[in-house]
Amino acid sequence: MSLSITNVTALAGLTHRQLVTFTGPINSLGAVVGSSSTGATDHAVLWQNGAATDLGTLPGDAYSSANGINDLGQIVGISSTGPFDLYHGVLWQNGTVTAIGTLGGSYSEALAVNNQGQIVGDSTTLGGLDEAFIWQNGVMTNLGTLPGGASANTGGAFNSGANAINDHGQVVGESLVTGNIDHAFLWQNGVMTDLGVLSPGSMSVATAINNNGQVAGYNSSGTGVTHAVSWQNGVITDLGTVLGYDYSQAQAINDSGIIVGYVASTTSNATSNHAVVWRNGVITDLNSLLPAGSGWILNDATGINDNGQISGEGTLNGLSTAFELTLGQGATSSASALMVQNFHDGAMTVPAGLIDSAANVMSSLDGLEAVAAAGKLSSITLTDGGTPTITVTATQAAQDAAALSAISGSYHLAVSGAATTAIGNFLADQDDAGRGANGVGADYAGVAPAGGNSVIGFQSANLTSGVNAMVLDGPRSQYAIAVAANGTVTVTDTTTHQTVTDSGLAYIVFDGAATTTTNGVTGYSSIYFIDSGSNAQIASLYQGVLGRQPDLPGLEYWQHQMASGAANLNQVAGAFRGSGEFLARFPTASAPADHGGPNDSAFVIQLYQNILNRAPDAGGQAFWDGQLASGAMNRTQVVLSFTGSPENMQDVGAAHGGWLIDPATGGYADAGAPSVIQVTGNASTTILGGVSSAPMPSLTVV
Repeated sequence: MSLSITNVTALAGLTHRQLVTFTGPINSLGAVVGSSSTGATDHAVLWQNGAATDLGTLPGDAYSSANGINDLGQIVGISSTGPFDLYHGVLWQNGTVTAIGTLGGSYSEALAVNNQGQIVGDSTTLGGLDEAFIWQNGVMTNLGTLPGGASANTGGAFNSGANAINDHGQVVGESLVTGNIDHAFLWQNGVMTDLGVLSPGSMSVATAINNNGQVAGYNSSGTGVTHAVSWQNGVITDLGTVLGYDYSQAQAINDSGIIVGYVASTTSNATSNHAVVWRNGVITDLNSLLPAGSGWILNDATGINDNGQISGEGTLNGLSTAFELTLGQGATSSASALMVQNFHDGAMTVPAGLIDSAANVMSSLDGLEAVAAAGKLSSITLTDGGTPTITVTATQAAQDAAALSAISGSYHLAVSGAATTAIGNFLADQDDAGRGANGVGADYAGVAPAGGNSVIGFQSANLTSGVNAMVLDGPRSQYAIAVAANGTVTVTDTTTHQTVTDSGLAYIVFDGAATTTTNGVTGYSSIYFIDSGSNAQIASLYQGVLGRQPDLPGLEYWQHQMASGAANLNQVAGAFRGSGEFLARFPTASAPADHGGPNDSAFVIQLYQNILNRAPDAGGQAFWDGQLASGAMNRTQVVLSFTGSPENMQDVGAAHGGWLIDPATGGYADAGAPSVIQVTGNASTTILGGVSSAPMPSLTVV
């Protein structure tokens, strides 16, 4: 259902001669607070059930204004002797008004209260600074400032202020930073965090926060252009404005992520402010939803509750008044469904970001694909904690690629059905669409899944089983890689700060799968291999025995042979030793005897030359000759010892930029740094895969 307005109600003033009123927030029961003229001055007002109640002032004061209300009916605001005199923060409760005190100075202002009775605002300190506070049970605590803010100004200056608090005690507001610029902050558990700005040198203010931690506010550039913004998981998003208005500001947000505020113009294109609502990043002028001839101009929306009730200010038949209205049923739909509906209604004129749960994204995925295909879906931010799972069919994985690739951050992609080809098509589609700049990977000819494994991209999935390849468009230097001792790999794109974690990863190909050719075999210019059981051992066989980078289909084949139990490492090495490619490199290996033959010494010499690139030392030659002559080791076992030796691992790392990742320590070799596989423990178990042998005098185990 598209957005609509019902029950627009004027909130009468305290005098019937005029309707001039100013509103603040609205609670879950539809109660609104603000201020209204008494004829002589303004007083704080509560509007509830069609009636306006004068909340009064502190004894001896003449002026008051209400700024916040919770669902328990507690109201906070200010009281003073006059509108321009020193304010005192106050709490109205059970018909009584009480001053809440200060941080030691002469001034305080209470701006918001949550359902735990915690109050936030700003107050002067004993030293004359004006700083944010949180008040609870009669105790007021200074929240301080962001780094650089505490010394930014002298006495009497505004250093920080708290504008809103949710039921979890998370506080938002603004604070000076170095350079005397305001930045929006989030305060929780005693720590104040800078929420950032849209561009260097601009300022930002957080005005509201919901119980899901979503924050709304505004950002102003150095040229004075102000736009409403939102923050989700530390990411700031420009909410934009409407045609003809160059200024916007967000005032409130409910737990569904619906934001209200207003737009204004610094040009002659518009004559008054207009109240607006943002759903899923899509802005709607509330005046466009009014019936013709209503007499209303809605200028500012100041509050919204979870029932879709909005409070604000406007004019009715030319008289200034506060209003309360209710959004139609479309406001209670999921953010994903509403975006799809807005798209089909033609209401999306510019690309918008979506903030919603994984479940809601899944339920509207096909519709979101249409939005993305039209270029109207800029991003999807999932509100779930941890790493959520999105379950799709194999067909959806391919057909809804554009919508899935718009998701920022990490998530699990669970594909039901025969997914191999679909995931390959999905990733290829991402690459073809030019989304590689966001770290999205792509399938590539030659990385075709074998044995039922899957090829994944950076944003597409976190796969936890199988033998998976990750293909990334950026260079190796663009990514930070961490490998845990259990083989779990975490890759972070240092440009987008997006992270993917995979416990089933076998190798990573960089630079969009750029290829190179060695000894007539096509490989990849920049590739990392992660030890997942046998992966590093097989890769070292390719490099040491055949003198080249593994071809990925071959690597996958041998991995699956070992994983299924069809072959062990000795059998794989034996297959390599019997291959035509191996025999071409090692002519002496063609002798019929596996050991004890007349050319054992020649075979050992050739291993030294072809694998270690050096002549044998006398002790090493004698050792290996003795092993073969006595039958303690056969030629396959000797080949495994040479290829798995630290000396060969070091040579391989130096020659290829350090691509073998250490299974024993969990560390990894990095391009441009010294790289060597650190083998710990007995050489017989680490290098020979369980085949017993004596220590190797010329091949040092570290």
